[in-house]
Amino acid sequence: ADAAATDGGAIPDAASETRDAGPTDAARACPLDGAPAGPPAAAWTIPGRNDEGSSAICDLDHNGHPVALLTFAGAAQYIVAVDATTGVERWSTAIGLASYDYPYCVDVNGDGVDDVLTGGRINDVLALDGKTGLPLWSLALNYPQIAWGWTDSVASASPSDDVLFVTSGGAAMTELPGWLIAFDKKGQVLSSWWELRMDPIYSAPAVLALPGGVRLIAFGSGGEEEAGALHLVSWDPAGKQLTETARIPGACDVAGVIASPMFGDVDGDGRPDVVSADYCGTVLAARLDGKVLWTAKSSLLYATANPLLVDLNGDGALDVVAAFESLDFSVVGSFKNPRSEVLALDGKTGKSLWTWDTAGLIFASPVSADVDLDGVEDVFVVPDTLRTTVVLSGATGMPLLTLPFGNTSATPVLGDFDGDCVLDALLFDSVTPMNNQGSAQRVAFPGIPPRIGWSGFRGMPAHSGYRPSPLVNWN
Repeated sequence: ADAAATDGGAIPDAASETRDAGPTDAARACPLDGAPAGPPAAAWTIPGRNDEGSSAICDLDHNGHPVALLTFAGAAQYIVAVDATTGVERWSTAIGLASYDYPYCVDVNGDGVDDVLTGGRINDVLALDGKTGLPLWSLALNYPQIAWGWTDSVASASPSDDVLFVTSGGAAMTELPGWLIAFDKKGQVLSSWWELRMDPIYSAPAVLALPGGVRLIAFGSGGEEEAGALHLVSWDPAGKQLTETARIPGACDVAGVIASPMFGDVDGDGRPDVVSADYCGTVLAARLDGKVLWTAKSSLLYATANPLLVDLNGDGALDVVAAFESLDFSVVGSFKNPRSEVLALDGKTGKSLWTWDTAGLIFASPVSADVDLDGVEDVFVVPDTLRTTVVLSGATGMPLLTLPFGNTSATPVLGDFDGDCVLDALLFDSVTPMNNQGSAQRVAFPGIPPRIGWSGFRGMPAHSGYRPSPLVNWN
């Protein structure tokens, strides 16, 4: 607190909260040594109901036996729950929300089984029973004037929290602002916060636990005609109020921050910071009071991928990996010769550690795991038009592996899905040659232990249950 008071703002220490990670935590239980025992191999492949998609790994039954939740969007929308070990389907539900969001797992009906929350394009949040996939409740967030909008992924500080958060973008091409909604596990709205500058919100929230049940929510704003900003909004559990505590204007003339920000200690002072990537080539790191630590620029402009926080240089602070691409959806000519750039930045200074340039467009967020066993987590990226997943060395940025499976927007999920102390990856592919539909695939890395420290995306650091998050205890 004394140190914080000397730099312009007394930022509260994050709470020392313990999260129930379930009976199996592969990242802690498995030996750290290993050696490659063959090339990565597909354990199962699930044909989809449509293209696009996103995914999560959840221990729905709290028995150490995870379930893969696969979202297929497009003209028809499904969430499919499959056994993450065998690929056998548990249930499939047509949700009708055109959801491109990541499912969020939390027990909302108190039966001891995690249920599944998802947003979609009609401004609804839908809760599905984790046992059957049947709807439990729907939280309608429509504006009175319209029947179409955009709801992002649901997030909370912990599955044990009684309050959850979701952002809604309003409707494209209308003069209606985006908003942040706090709601409970019964689907009842507790409070809402509106972007009074009329900026839409397409960025899913990231949530940080602070003392006294206070929650800090970070998200971006900006739209077709709005410059947008990075927002920090505080949730007061006593008054059940959402209050903006900091607004960091973006560097963009339009579009703002579409990707979701991340919380993490990038300057090494033992306290969380916030990092964002905007739609005009800027990576920004700031303290929780809104004071900017540094900015860095990409040679390309557009970021829909969320930044990854991971220690790449061994200094004990989280570094930043951000992906930018060349496609401006409003300019037809930008579809030609698509390019992407991945930046690895020192968390303390924002200076470049390495850069990787590629053909193709990276919409999916990068994630990380140590594949070459050099003690540095390596970075998984998905250049969609190449229909591949590329693993880059975390130490050098040079490609280590190329997997023949990729997707336009789905971020890979990494972990030990079957408890055999071998790293697994859950990947999406947007188009299959035979039926023009998306597919999901579990790939195993023989001999590679799941040496994963932490990497989150879409504001959900605990999405798999197999990755201990430093957000649990900032002490």
